[in-house]
Amino acid sequence: MITITSNAKTKILQLMDETEENITGIRITTKPINMQQAEFGLALVAEDEIAPTDTTVNFEEFDVYVDPQSLPYVENIKIDYLETSMGSGFKIDKSGMNSSTLPEHLADNPMAERIQQIIDSHINPAIAMHGGWVALIDLKDNDLYLEMGGGCQGCGMAAATLRQGIETLLRQNVPDLGEIYDVTEHDLGLNPYYR
Repeated sequence: MITITSNAKTKILQLMDETEENITGIRITTKPINMQQAEFGLALVAEDEIAPTDTTVNFEEFDVYVDPQSLPYVENIKIDYLETSMGSGFKIDKSGMNSSTLPEHLADNPMAERIQQIIDSHINPAIAMHGGWVALIDLKDNDLYLEMGGGCQGCGMAAATLRQGIETLLRQNVPDLGEIYDVTEHDLGLNPYYR
């Protein structure tokens, strides 16, 4: 049901050791986007924060707790901890569920495929620690259209993240890239990481 990489286990144990509370494990939460997709969150759990309705998954050094509403979304997830040029953080992947899938009409576009690879391997793992994600929406005449979601939607730091982090990384790796447009409806953001 849940896979945790060795990097993620090491980081979770480090965080548990650094807190003064009696932490027994981590909680996985979800915020559904649609019937197939959800944004994931992780939090340390103290003994008095375990609910009787939680499903408990035992690992050797700690437990993972999942509330009933999140349970349908956690099947076949993998928790990893990544350190990238844009930062570090936990990344949760679900088999068959990816908010940054390359749009069908760009499937044979080499530049779009390269951009998607960078989004998946560098950008999304870096901003996932703030509950955010970026999706490639379109590529027209080498101009890129991106959407930011999760903690990035409505975030006061979204423009800086786009210009100083995402755009810099993309231009270093895709030299022919034209303009980059943020098509996110930031006014609809419900849970920005920064305000």
